[in-house]
Amino acid sequence: MLREDQIRRYARQILLREVGGAGQARLLAGRAEVVGAGAAAEEAATYLAAAGVGAVVLDDALADRVADRLARMNPDVRVERASDDAARLPVTSAGAPATRVTPEPADDRLAGALAAHAALMTLTGAAADFAWAAAPGVLPAAPPPEGA
Repeated sequence: MLREDQIRRYARQILLREVGGAGQARLLAGRAEVVGAGAAAEEAATYLAAAGVGAVVLDDALADRVADRLARMNPDVRVERASDDAARLPVTSAGAPATRVTPEPADDRLAGALAAHAALMTLTGAAADFAWAAAPGVLPAAPPPEGA
């Protein structure tokens, strides 16, 4: 159940049919590990934090650069360090969704934005066919369409 401040913070996403309140709750319970420390990884981490992913696991160098900014931007998000064994995926708590984001190339911010978008769609359970096609190799192969 979302709190009143979270409903205000995520109102634009909650209004999206593909996300809604249930999808936002899944994001807040989810975890995403961003692989890398370049500009694309920073962009992906920023998008994931802004969207309200509950925990964002970052390379230590990237965490050093952005953890404070992400925490100020969104107090719902926990920044975890990849060097902490407990932070590594695929471990999740109580079946919360998790995904790994690997933006390539490391200096392409668009790749980071596309990777974050694909991860958000995966975490919310929304259809993301165009995101998978636009960012090949960023995440594992897309799940087969329903009924296939």
